[in-house]
Amino acid sequence: MDLVSTASKDRLARLHGEAATELENLERALDDVPIPVDLLRLTDRFVDVSLRGEQWQPPESMTPIEKACLDYCGQFMASVASIEDAQVAALREHLSPDQVYLYANAVYLIEMSKRLDLTLEAVLP
Repeated sequence: MDLVSTASKDRLARLHGEAATELENLERALDDVPIPVDLLRLTDRFVDVSLRGEQWQPPESMTPIEKACLDYCGQFMASVASIEDAQVAALREHLSPDQVYLYANAVYLIEMSKRLDLTLEAVLP
């Protein structure tokens, strides 16, 4: 799953080849997470739109698991410490405990990567 734009990857590779390689390793690791890829892509789009300050347009009919994932993700982005037990419980209605743990890690990786992408766009020529 691509987390950082091609342009940002190219910038990073030119200036910091080892960091670009590590970023590729992280992206590949996300490919192995046993969570439906459509949920990860939805999360990726949500984080990207949110961090860019754009208006989020959710899919026309979201499933209960998509709603639970985006609710959790939005709270994660606002304040990890304020994630509520009910938000985790909503995830556990659809995901195993291991998958909830892996989803939390995926959200962290996605958010970090999107922030890196925004930084690289602004800082590196």
